[in-house]
Amino acid sequence: MPFDVFQLRHIDYEDTGIGLTKLSEDLNKAFDYIDEHPDFLDSQVLEVASYKKYKFLKFGDEDEIEKKKQNSKIDAIIKLSENPKLFEIFNDNTIPDDKKSIMAIQELAKSPANAKAILGALVDSGEVNLNLVSKSTNGRKLKRR
Repeated sequence: MPFDVFQLRHIDYEDTGIGLTKLSEDLNKAFDYIDEHPDFLDSQVLEVASYKKYKFLKFGDEDEIEKKKQNSKIDAIIKLSENPKLFEIFNDNTIPDDKKSIMAIQELAKSPANAKAILGALVDSGEVNLNLVSKSTNGRKLKRR
């Protein structure tokens, strides 16, 4: 193995039936170790990322993510139905939107547990974005192009 990549994580194997079987076993052992030791940094890239507090993108099962969103929405609907006044506010089309928002916030403030479930579902669904000010703008509003 070349000297400049020798320190990198690798598994030696032979390109034969027995070699590939051993490779499969070694890979399973390596993945099991990674699962059992999630905080172990075994590469220079991970060490630098940890030092710099870099956040890697997290990929997941899209169906599982969608299922969580749906469950969150269901929880919010249940919490909403537990508060008839709030349910009435959201369904009353005679109330102007700006006043409806104020009334809903006032009603949500009466029950923090319900507010958390409902706002959590709205954030999860993308209806509400809590990133109101970007850190890079230092509170300044950016002009749209």
